[in-house]
Amino acid sequence: MLAELTAVSRDRERIRDMLVDTENRLRAILEACHRAPLHLFFSLDRDITLAFIRTCSRPARAHDKRLSELLGAHPDTAIFTSFPGIGPITAGVLISEMSEARTLYLSAPSFLAETGLVPVTKASGRMRQVRFRCAANGRMRHAF
Repeated sequence: MLAELTAVSRDRERIRDMLVDTENRLRAILEACHRAPLHLFFSLDRDITLAFIRTCSRPARAHDKRLSELLGAHPDTAIFTSFPGIGPITAGVLISEMSEARTLYLSAPSFLAETGLVPVTKASGRMRQVRFRCAANGRMRHAF
């Protein structure tokens, strides 16, 4: 009985924490895309608030639409989207992470090192180890 009481009380605490985390994520999405519900309703976990949110356009569509608009205006979009398998989302990540500082990537190895795709070799005396590169731009690594 004590073990079950402990499990139930811990589960309740975890569920409460997940509810707060979910509400915070929803609040952040609404802050970015639809600010009106944040000011119209007292709490986000009420039925009327959730019904209103369901009728709004999906934030992912709004983010994708804006991404397409920005890519359409960027001069390098045709270059990045011409590579096989690179769509608008990956092209947007690569263009934004490379930024205007293209002089940092004078060669392919320097670019691959920045993305973390080049292994690190450590050698001392007779020992030689090839390791995964941890210091890298994580967004570009994930895009590749």
